[in-house]
Amino acid sequence: MRWCTLLLLVGVPLGLLGADVALAGKEFQAGFAKVDITPTEPLRLSGYSNRKEPYQRIEQKLWVRAMVVRPPGGKPHALVAVDTIGVPGSLTARVAAEAQKRFGIPRAALVLACSHSHTAPQLAGGIPNMYQKPLTPQEKAAMQRYTRRVGDAVLEAIAQALGRMQPASWAWAQSRATFAVNRRLVENGRYRGFGVNRQGPVDHALPVLAVRSKQGKLLGVVFNYACHCTTLGPQHNFVCGDWAGYASQFLEQRHPGIVAVCTIGCGADANPEPRTGLNYAKQHGTELADQVDALLRQAKAWKPLPGEIRSAFAPAALPFEEHDEAYYRQRLKNPRPVVQRHAAHMLQLLAQGHLPRSYPCPVHVWRVGDLGLVFLGGEVVVDYALRLKKELPGVVWISGYCDDVFAYVASRRVIAEGGYEVDFSMVFYNQPGRWKPEVEEVLVGTVHRLWKQLR
Repeated sequence: MRWCTLLLLVGVPLGLLGADVALAGKEFQAGFAKVDITPTEPLRLSGYSNRKEPYQRIEQKLWVRAMVVRPPGGKPHALVAVDTIGVPGSLTARVAAEAQKRFGIPRAALVLACSHSHTAPQLAGGIPNMYQKPLTPQEKAAMQRYTRRVGDAVLEAIAQALGRMQPASWAWAQSRATFAVNRRLVENGRYRGFGVNRQGPVDHALPVLAVRSKQGKLLGVVFNYACHCTTLGPQHNFVCGDWAGYASQFLEQRHPGIVAVCTIGCGADANPEPRTGLNYAKQHGTELADQVDALLRQAKAWKPLPGEIRSAFAPAALPFEEHDEAYYRQRLKNPRPVVQRHAAHMLQLLAQGHLPRSYPCPVHVWRVGDLGLVFLGGEVVVDYALRLKKELPGVVWISGYCDDVFAYVASRRVIAEGGYEVDFSMVFYNQPGRWKPEVEEVLVGTVHRLWKQLR
């Protein structure tokens, strides 16, 4: 079902354009909203495969937060952030179709981001081979109910934001935060395990959008930081938004009435440091909130943005390495149940025909004047952000974990080094195997083509 649902993405031509430039005589408008998605029934939390029981308590509420902007004479654009480990492509397909029908939002103009919190419930269609102990039928049914609720909440948040639209202006500024640290230990060019690699590549940039009413009142902020939401480890079996949730919460408490939308950058190979513990999650959330607040107090730091928005969307066909039946039959003998289940699933697909040779990674590019915002699917490692910022100087905002969290997206460097993100993580995501080295050129090339179309 997962592969069939995502064929919706494959049918989208490269460069499906969203709203274009402004028409004279109308004003740029914006609206924000948030909808509670805190679970109300027992559910297993995602992120760590050793979890066997439902969550123990609610430590912090979970939310869907939405910003909707409309350029003069154009279609609305919605950026929605969900407190979840990953939005599955099947959920995005459903929401996108409904948003087009109900609100007139083009596919290119709707982005579903996620916090990647490892203390939020598992969503149906997400990481399909997550747990060492498989979900029971009752747990699967509860997961399905919660997933439908999250999808409905996304649409409700968009509807509420549209209902609060008002003439507005926006601007952007950039700060930095330093708690993200590369987590891959590499020796002689080969991966050796997880740890703290302070010499490894990392992206400490903290770009921020601020939206104000015509009277100058702050309506909402959107900020982006490249780090795993894993301050809380597998021993923390309670519901929480981790550092991303606390950063948004603290900003909203300091500025009553606003909505603070957090998106995650290309931080798939970065962990927060120090970790793990609730106090550290609050510490990192405070650091981000403090940096955003410091920018808000510096009028000269902000660069005004025009009301025009151009947007484009296309899937990038990321190629897999190919394996034969004998490879998976050998893996049936692996002592780990998740590996056995993965191999059995691949053999089943082979019996039905053949394995997929690529995966359609969703790619959005938004252009606001000279500012470029890129939103990528999957757990994207830092090399992509560092490269795109160098090759496309107007692009300063690059988010991963958008529309479909289907696997880690390793770079050529990380593929050569090997390790968890390249190899074993694909077992949890039920993907056929590691990516081919040319996956980096395919994804970066798609961003380049979309960027050029919007010039």
